[in-house]
Amino acid sequence: MNILSIDFDWIMEPSIGIYNDFCFDEKKLNDHIPIKDSIRFKPQYEKFYQLNYYLKKIKETIDDPTHIVFADYHGEIVKYICEVWNIKEPFNLYNIDHHHDLGYKKNNIEILKDGLRSSNWASLCPNIKEYNWIGNKNSDQSTLTPEIISNVPKFNPSTNIHLIKDIKFDYVFICLSPGWIPDELFYLFYVIKLYIGE
Repeated sequence: MNILSIDFDWIMEPSIGIYNDFCFDEKKLNDHIPIKDSIRFKPQYEKFYQLNYYLKKIKETIDDPTHIVFADYHGEIVKYICEVWNIKEPFNLYNIDHHHDLGYKKNNIEILKDGLRSSNWASLCPNIKEYNWIGNKNSDQSTLTPEIISNVPKFNPSTNIHLIKDIKFDYVFICLSPGWIPDELFYLFYVIKLYIGE
């Protein structure tokens, strides 16, 4: 079984490094970093196109529309996997995301004490057999300590979205992550939602 997870912040590769360290799961980006007319954080539109291209192809292979979900926060994926989709068997997870979401603490105990968040859900999600993270060239890999990587049985980092081209996905989860996307770019997420549908 294969699950595709997409965090929309992946398209922000050109500018996310400017504001990434100031972001929070609970707040919208514009609420804590007011974006003035003179400051604009730009997405990479080629990545936006790639998401649309692959999602259109993947949608054609998924019979049940409830297997494609749109959400605001990435941590919600655990609820869908465990409760809504009720997946009990081991699965391969492909996560297209600027962040690895395995947690950003120094050891496993601190990750677990932090509770389920958008930044650590992949470490706390049960039944992951193989975790394939498709990040950006400027994604921070310095936080991938051996302790954090050990939270998943097999970890495959990459920056190549084309790795998914021949994968048959059973479920798809797509989140906005408003803490990392400027308000004025939300419409791009809603374009995908309109185009792919729920």
